[in-house]
Amino acid sequence: MDSNNYPLIGTLVSDHHGALSKRIVKRLSDALHKVVPKRFCRFGGFRKNMMNCARMAICSNDCAFYVMKYMEAYDGSREPIETLNIPTNSTIVRSSILFQLVSSDHNLADPRHPEIAAFLGPSVGDASEQAS
Repeated sequence: MDSNNYPLIGTLVSDHHGALSKRIVKRLSDALHKVVPKRFCRFGGFRKNMMNCARMAICSNDCAFYVMKYMEAYDGSREPIETLNIPTNSTIVRSSILFQLVSSDHNLADPRHPEIAAFLGPSVGDASEQAS
């Protein structure tokens, strides 16, 4: 999956990913074989399966956010991710991921800034403490 719009920027996917992907796969295969030679056979030569996905805005540097959204939705199949709704406005992608990170129950960064805490509202833990 690649969120770059190659026809719009006048290039091809193979111009960017061909040699680099071969090098990465070879290095990964060599490293795994060196560390645990009896566990992993050398691998490579797998076909790349380019999947249709939402495209980033031109000159955006938000590909890491798109990758996180794809990884969240990808289930390992070769079928296109049809249910993945990624807005083309990357500001929305950035803000939604920031909101998920800040508002997650797994976020242990306390105390939160008062403006952020007011924006998020009371959590379940806060409500039980207030009732006591």
